[in-house]
Amino acid sequence: MGVALSGSDILSFEEYLAIEQESEIKHEFIDGLIYAMAGASRNHNVISGNLFAALHSHVRGTTCTAFSADMLLKLNINDADIAYYPDLMVVCDPEDNNDQYTKHPTVIIEILSKSTQRVDLREKFLAYQTIESVQEYVVVKQDVMDIIVHQRNNNWQAEHFGQGDKLVVPSIKLEIAVDEVYERIVFE
Repeated sequence: MGVALSGSDILSFEEYLAIEQESEIKHEFIDGLIYAMAGASRNHNVISGNLFAALHSHVRGTTCTAFSADMLLKLNINDADIAYYPDLMVVCDPEDNNDQYTKHPTVIIEILSKSTQRVDLREKFLAYQTIESVQEYVVVKQDVMDIIVHQRNNNWQAEHFGQGDKLVVPSIKLEIAVDEVYERIVFE
């Protein structure tokens, strides 16, 4: 997450949405303040593309839809409106069909970077646990072959998947080789 842009101006969620529709860059929204998002690396984009292709193909013909980083996730925690752009989401609630944001994802996936990992592993992890529909929070490292799955029905405990493993996301019955997720990735 970047720096707050609105300074002392506190925006409503509706004002934020209007700004976001006209903006050339994406912003996340936390209780009236907007934050510019940083750009993504090559590895981030390749991993995201590999996962989106697998998710999209896997949920085709079901009630679920796969979304990439351009779909907002709206939350409300302690009467504070929050909107994030997760890297990937799977939404299986057919009534969760707002054009600009979703509120009831089943799976949320974040791809870690040096600039986002603290927020992704703390703030967002805690926030995502408040969404009753979320069954898995998946965190993908881009500098090493390591995928962490946190499951609601396992008390959000971390399960690691690495080279040679199959990544398993039970709520959507997805199994994919970790090596496929990291296909075409160059580690430094």
